[in-house]
Amino acid sequence: MANTIRKLEQAAGEKGGQKAAGEGGIIIGKKKGEAAPQSRTDIIKLRSAIQTLCQSCNPLGRCLEYVHEDLEAMAKELEQWKALRRRKMAELAEEEAKTEASLFGLQQELAMAEQDVADKRAQIRFFKASVVKNDGAVEKLLASGQRRVRGGPRVCVWGVCKPWYLLEYQGI
Repeated sequence: MANTIRKLEQAAGEKGGQKAAGEGGIIIGKKKGEAAPQSRTDIIKLRSAIQTLCQSCNPLGRCLEYVHEDLEAMAKELEQWKALRRRKMAELAEEEAKTEASLFGLQQELAMAEQDVADKRAQIRFFKASVVKNDGAVEKLLASGQRRVRGGPRVCVWGVCKPWYLLEYQGI
């Protein structure tokens, strides 16, 4: 739009008039020796260009009048969204704190259960080792063919220890 105004001013200055020193406006006048019909067509062209410019600028001017109102409305809406975000962030932090508090007891219970499982697995490994050891002792005794009547080695199976002679003897 500014370019159009400059072009119009230049065209008016070159064809229809002269610029006064220190003035930035358009001076319409006749040059000596210039034909009237050409300057009249220039004036008509200039009028139509100015009319087109005004028709283009008037809606823009009306829009610019409402820009400040729109900016104020947008600023209010932005503040509302920021306030909503702050509220929701506070609610989120509160809910996270509640969740952590409710999970604390469950996490302790889980840790205790995991410790119990580890203890039971250690106990099972111990008993399996004991069974393997006792199986080896029983195999040695059976292979040697000795039978002691009393006071022999004790055999432990699943936490129950008995003298070896009380175990059921299955013939070889």
